[in-house]
Amino acid sequence: MRRTRIIASILPALYFVQPLPLNAQTYLEEITVTATKRSESLQDVPLAISAIATDTMEKRGLAEFNDYLPMIPGVAFQDRGAGRNKIVIRGISSGADPAETPTVATYFGEVLVSVLPTTQQSSPNIKLFDIERVEVLRGPQGTLYGAGSMGGTVRILPAQPDLYEHEVLAQASLNTTAHSKQLGSDFGGAVNIPLIEGKLAVRAAAYHYLDAGFVDNAVTPIPEFDVPNFSKKDVNEVTVTGMRVSAKLQATERLALTTMVFYQDTEADALQEHNPVQAGKFVQKRYAQEKLGDRMKIANIDISYDADMFNFFSTTSYLERSTKQTRDIFGFFGIPAALLDNQNGNFFSQEFRMSSQSESPFQWIGGVYYSLEEGKMRQNGHFSGTTVDAERRFQNLLLGAPVLGPNDDPFPWVRSVTRPETEQIAAFGEISYAITQRLTATVGGRMMKYNQTVDRSHEASLLEGDAVEDSVMMSEKTFTPKFHFKYAQNDDISYYTQAAKGFRIGGTNQRLPSLCDADLANLGLSAAPESTESDSIWSYEAGAKARLADGRVTLNTAAFKIDWRDIQTNIVMPTCGFQTASNAGKASSKGVEVELIAALTDDWSIDLSASWINAVLEEDTIPESGLEGRKGDRLPGLPKYNLHGGIQYDFALRDHIDAFVRSDASYVGGYYNSFTNARLGSGESGDYILFDFRAGITVASWSIEAFVKNAFDKTVILLSDPEFPDGRETVGRPRTIGVTARYRM
Repeated sequence: MRRTRIIASILPALYFVQPLPLNAQTYLEEITVTATKRSESLQDVPLAISAIATDTMEKRGLAEFNDYLPMIPGVAFQDRGAGRNKIVIRGISSGADPAETPTVATYFGEVLVSVLPTTQQSSPNIKLFDIERVEVLRGPQGTLYGAGSMGGTVRILPAQPDLYEHEVLAQASLNTTAHSKQLGSDFGGAVNIPLIEGKLAVRAAAYHYLDAGFVDNAVTPIPEFDVPNFSKKDVNEVTVTGMRVSAKLQATERLALTTMVFYQDTEADALQEHNPVQAGKFVQKRYAQEKLGDRMKIANIDISYDADMFNFFSTTSYLERSTKQTRDIFGFFGIPAALLDNQNGNFFSQEFRMSSQSESPFQWIGGVYYSLEEGKMRQNGHFSGTTVDAERRFQNLLLGAPVLGPNDDPFPWVRSVTRPETEQIAAFGEISYAITQRLTATVGGRMMKYNQTVDRSHEASLLEGDAVEDSVMMSEKTFTPKFHFKYAQNDDISYYTQAAKGFRIGGTNQRLPSLCDADLANLGLSAAPESTESDSIWSYEAGAKARLADGRVTLNTAAFKIDWRDIQTNIVMPTCGFQTASNAGKASSKGVEVELIAALTDDWSIDLSASWINAVLEEDTIPESGLEGRKGDRLPGLPKYNLHGGIQYDFALRDHIDAFVRSDASYVGGYYNSFTNARLGSGESGDYILFDFRAGITVASWSIEAFVKNAFDKTVILLSDPEFPDGRETVGRPRTIGVTARYRM
């Protein structure tokens, strides 16, 4: 059976001399996490949570979402480019559309970053440079993390200023990718300086990544429309530039203040897509340059005060985020046209919380939260040619007559502006009581209210006629409870059960041009819904966490059942190509997750993870949802099976020279990206195995590593694009070979 062969292939033969001597006291390194907004050992947290520490990131070469999320059971990542990424946890997904409101919350430190208060939202792909650890919480986290975490939460925790130790980190990497003539690279540096020992320290980091393009654009110019030749080799180059400065002041023994500013700018020259039928493998056909961008700025202040019996914590955050994308829509109309989307958003949040810190059997945490989101999305439809005469011919073909503005400048044939504003306030808390020395009960909840106003306008839209403006308002209250039991069999083995509710706020739709009237009529609608209702889940989970073999092995398992109501989903109109959103019905997801880490000897270690998830519709979708889903259909975007295995050998070449070799293998099962594809049995993504190899040596403060990713150059289909009718597929990066040098003092 194929999965049996996959598991068997995970452990390749590795042989090196001079192994380290066996030491019976060798243990797996313990990781401390703050997922519950307290500092606890990972194995003591009674939740389905995975954590990745700095050493693991470096030895596995983890730099971004698509490096580490597939390693985690129950998690899938849809890499659609800057500003279009999507994370799916435990099957809570209704499609691959980047406009769908996220079901997974992404945090950078204490700052929620998976927010862009417009009609298109996504999780920014923050580079893992100078990062302390990553925590991935599976299942709804509505009590402590709010409405954005219905499926789970991803926390990227940057390295904090150290009040006592100077530190310097420098890193450089070069790599080459198959099917590309470009050279990829990354460079980064970080420094920590205690300005007043024990009192004041600053930390600064900066980095630049260049991912070589490997997809070619091959099109034929269209002289009658004066469309230039956009053909280009390696068109999908991506650059990421980031920097962070933080400072920590230990004002007194009890009072600490930490500030941070962060900036990251991602620019992609084209989507990582090809048209295998129309153009061939790693070749696309675009009459417009599909540039992408995602820029983010963060300012954050955290204040912590430790009293004798409790801790007070305040976090104040301000986020500016802007995304842009150009989409070639030749496939809809057969004429050279493009949609230009520009989105800008500001997000302010304030949280105050207090938590107990005593040896009492009674523990508690509680707080209040406020946020304000303001955004603007501009969407323009443009002709891809270069002259006014060609624009007239284009508009004649599309509209029957040209419409020109001042100075005979052609109007965009679609021009719309959406301005949303969402205000949210919440109160939350959890209470735990140790009924016995082994049994602890926890109950928690979050009460939330939000108000949303969206101003919408079509300004001189050729497809809509006269300019139209209106405003839509929404308001809702909700309560998300949580019930939890933990039973500790002993200090090393524990079991837990949990029932928790997750929630995602509704939203408003952009106005659709009259070009979409026929599509709406086919759905039985006279107009697009002004808004979508909120949706929610109830999750029921049981799990076990164990330290075995005198601390050499950790084994964590979880089983869950999720009921999902009033699914929010986006609909792509098949003729006009625009989108709207609706509520679709009910679904369920059930699954099993397993994680194993073992130090087989002092030299050899392995890590294994696996998940099985069956997420399906529980009823036919309502006709006006446009999904064409039937009871029993699998939810799109997540494979049934995920497997990952790694093996590592650490050894000494000689005194003070340490080395390691490592091999990883991952299997991602097949999945569909829309209900229509699932029914037709076409456009399947996934169903692939990838092998990575890495080896390195460390001499004093220096280390150098060589690596091969996707070693056997597997062509990976990450996504069959449901937005467009021209057979676009998002492809994974081919074999990449490189070397990384690092200096740490």
